[in-house]
Amino acid sequence: MKSSFLFARYTAPPMIEQKGGEILFISSVAGLQGYAGEAVYCASKFAQIGFAQALDGELRKHGIKVGAICPGGVKTEFAVGKGRTEEGVKSSYMMEPSEVADAIVFACMQPRNARILQMTVRHMGEPGR
Repeated sequence: MKSSFLFARYTAPPMIEQKGGEILFISSVAGLQGYAGEAVYCASKFAQIGFAQALDGELRKHGIKVGAICPGGVKTEFAVGKGRTEEGVKSSYMMEPSEVADAIVFACMQPRNARILQMTVRHMGEPGR
């Protein structure tokens, strides 16, 4: 959260001056639902979503779009641990970082009068509900 606060603190004033811009935070599905054993991580991701929602309310009148992307499992070093090995992550259905990057670009390419407040991005191999 500290980097999110600092980023917003230093980027919002010039965006307000230019009457537009986009701030897109990368949260997680762990910011939408709590997971046992990951309380602190989940809390930080929930906080990021709340921060994005509050900033959207404060900055929209200045033409600034604020949103959050909430990816599920991504094949990065962050996925290793909690019983997951590097080899297991590589061979999993988790998303490639480039797939999450494509979702981010999509969110940023919306027309001037449209914004994506929150987007959940999940891989196709997750178990059914």
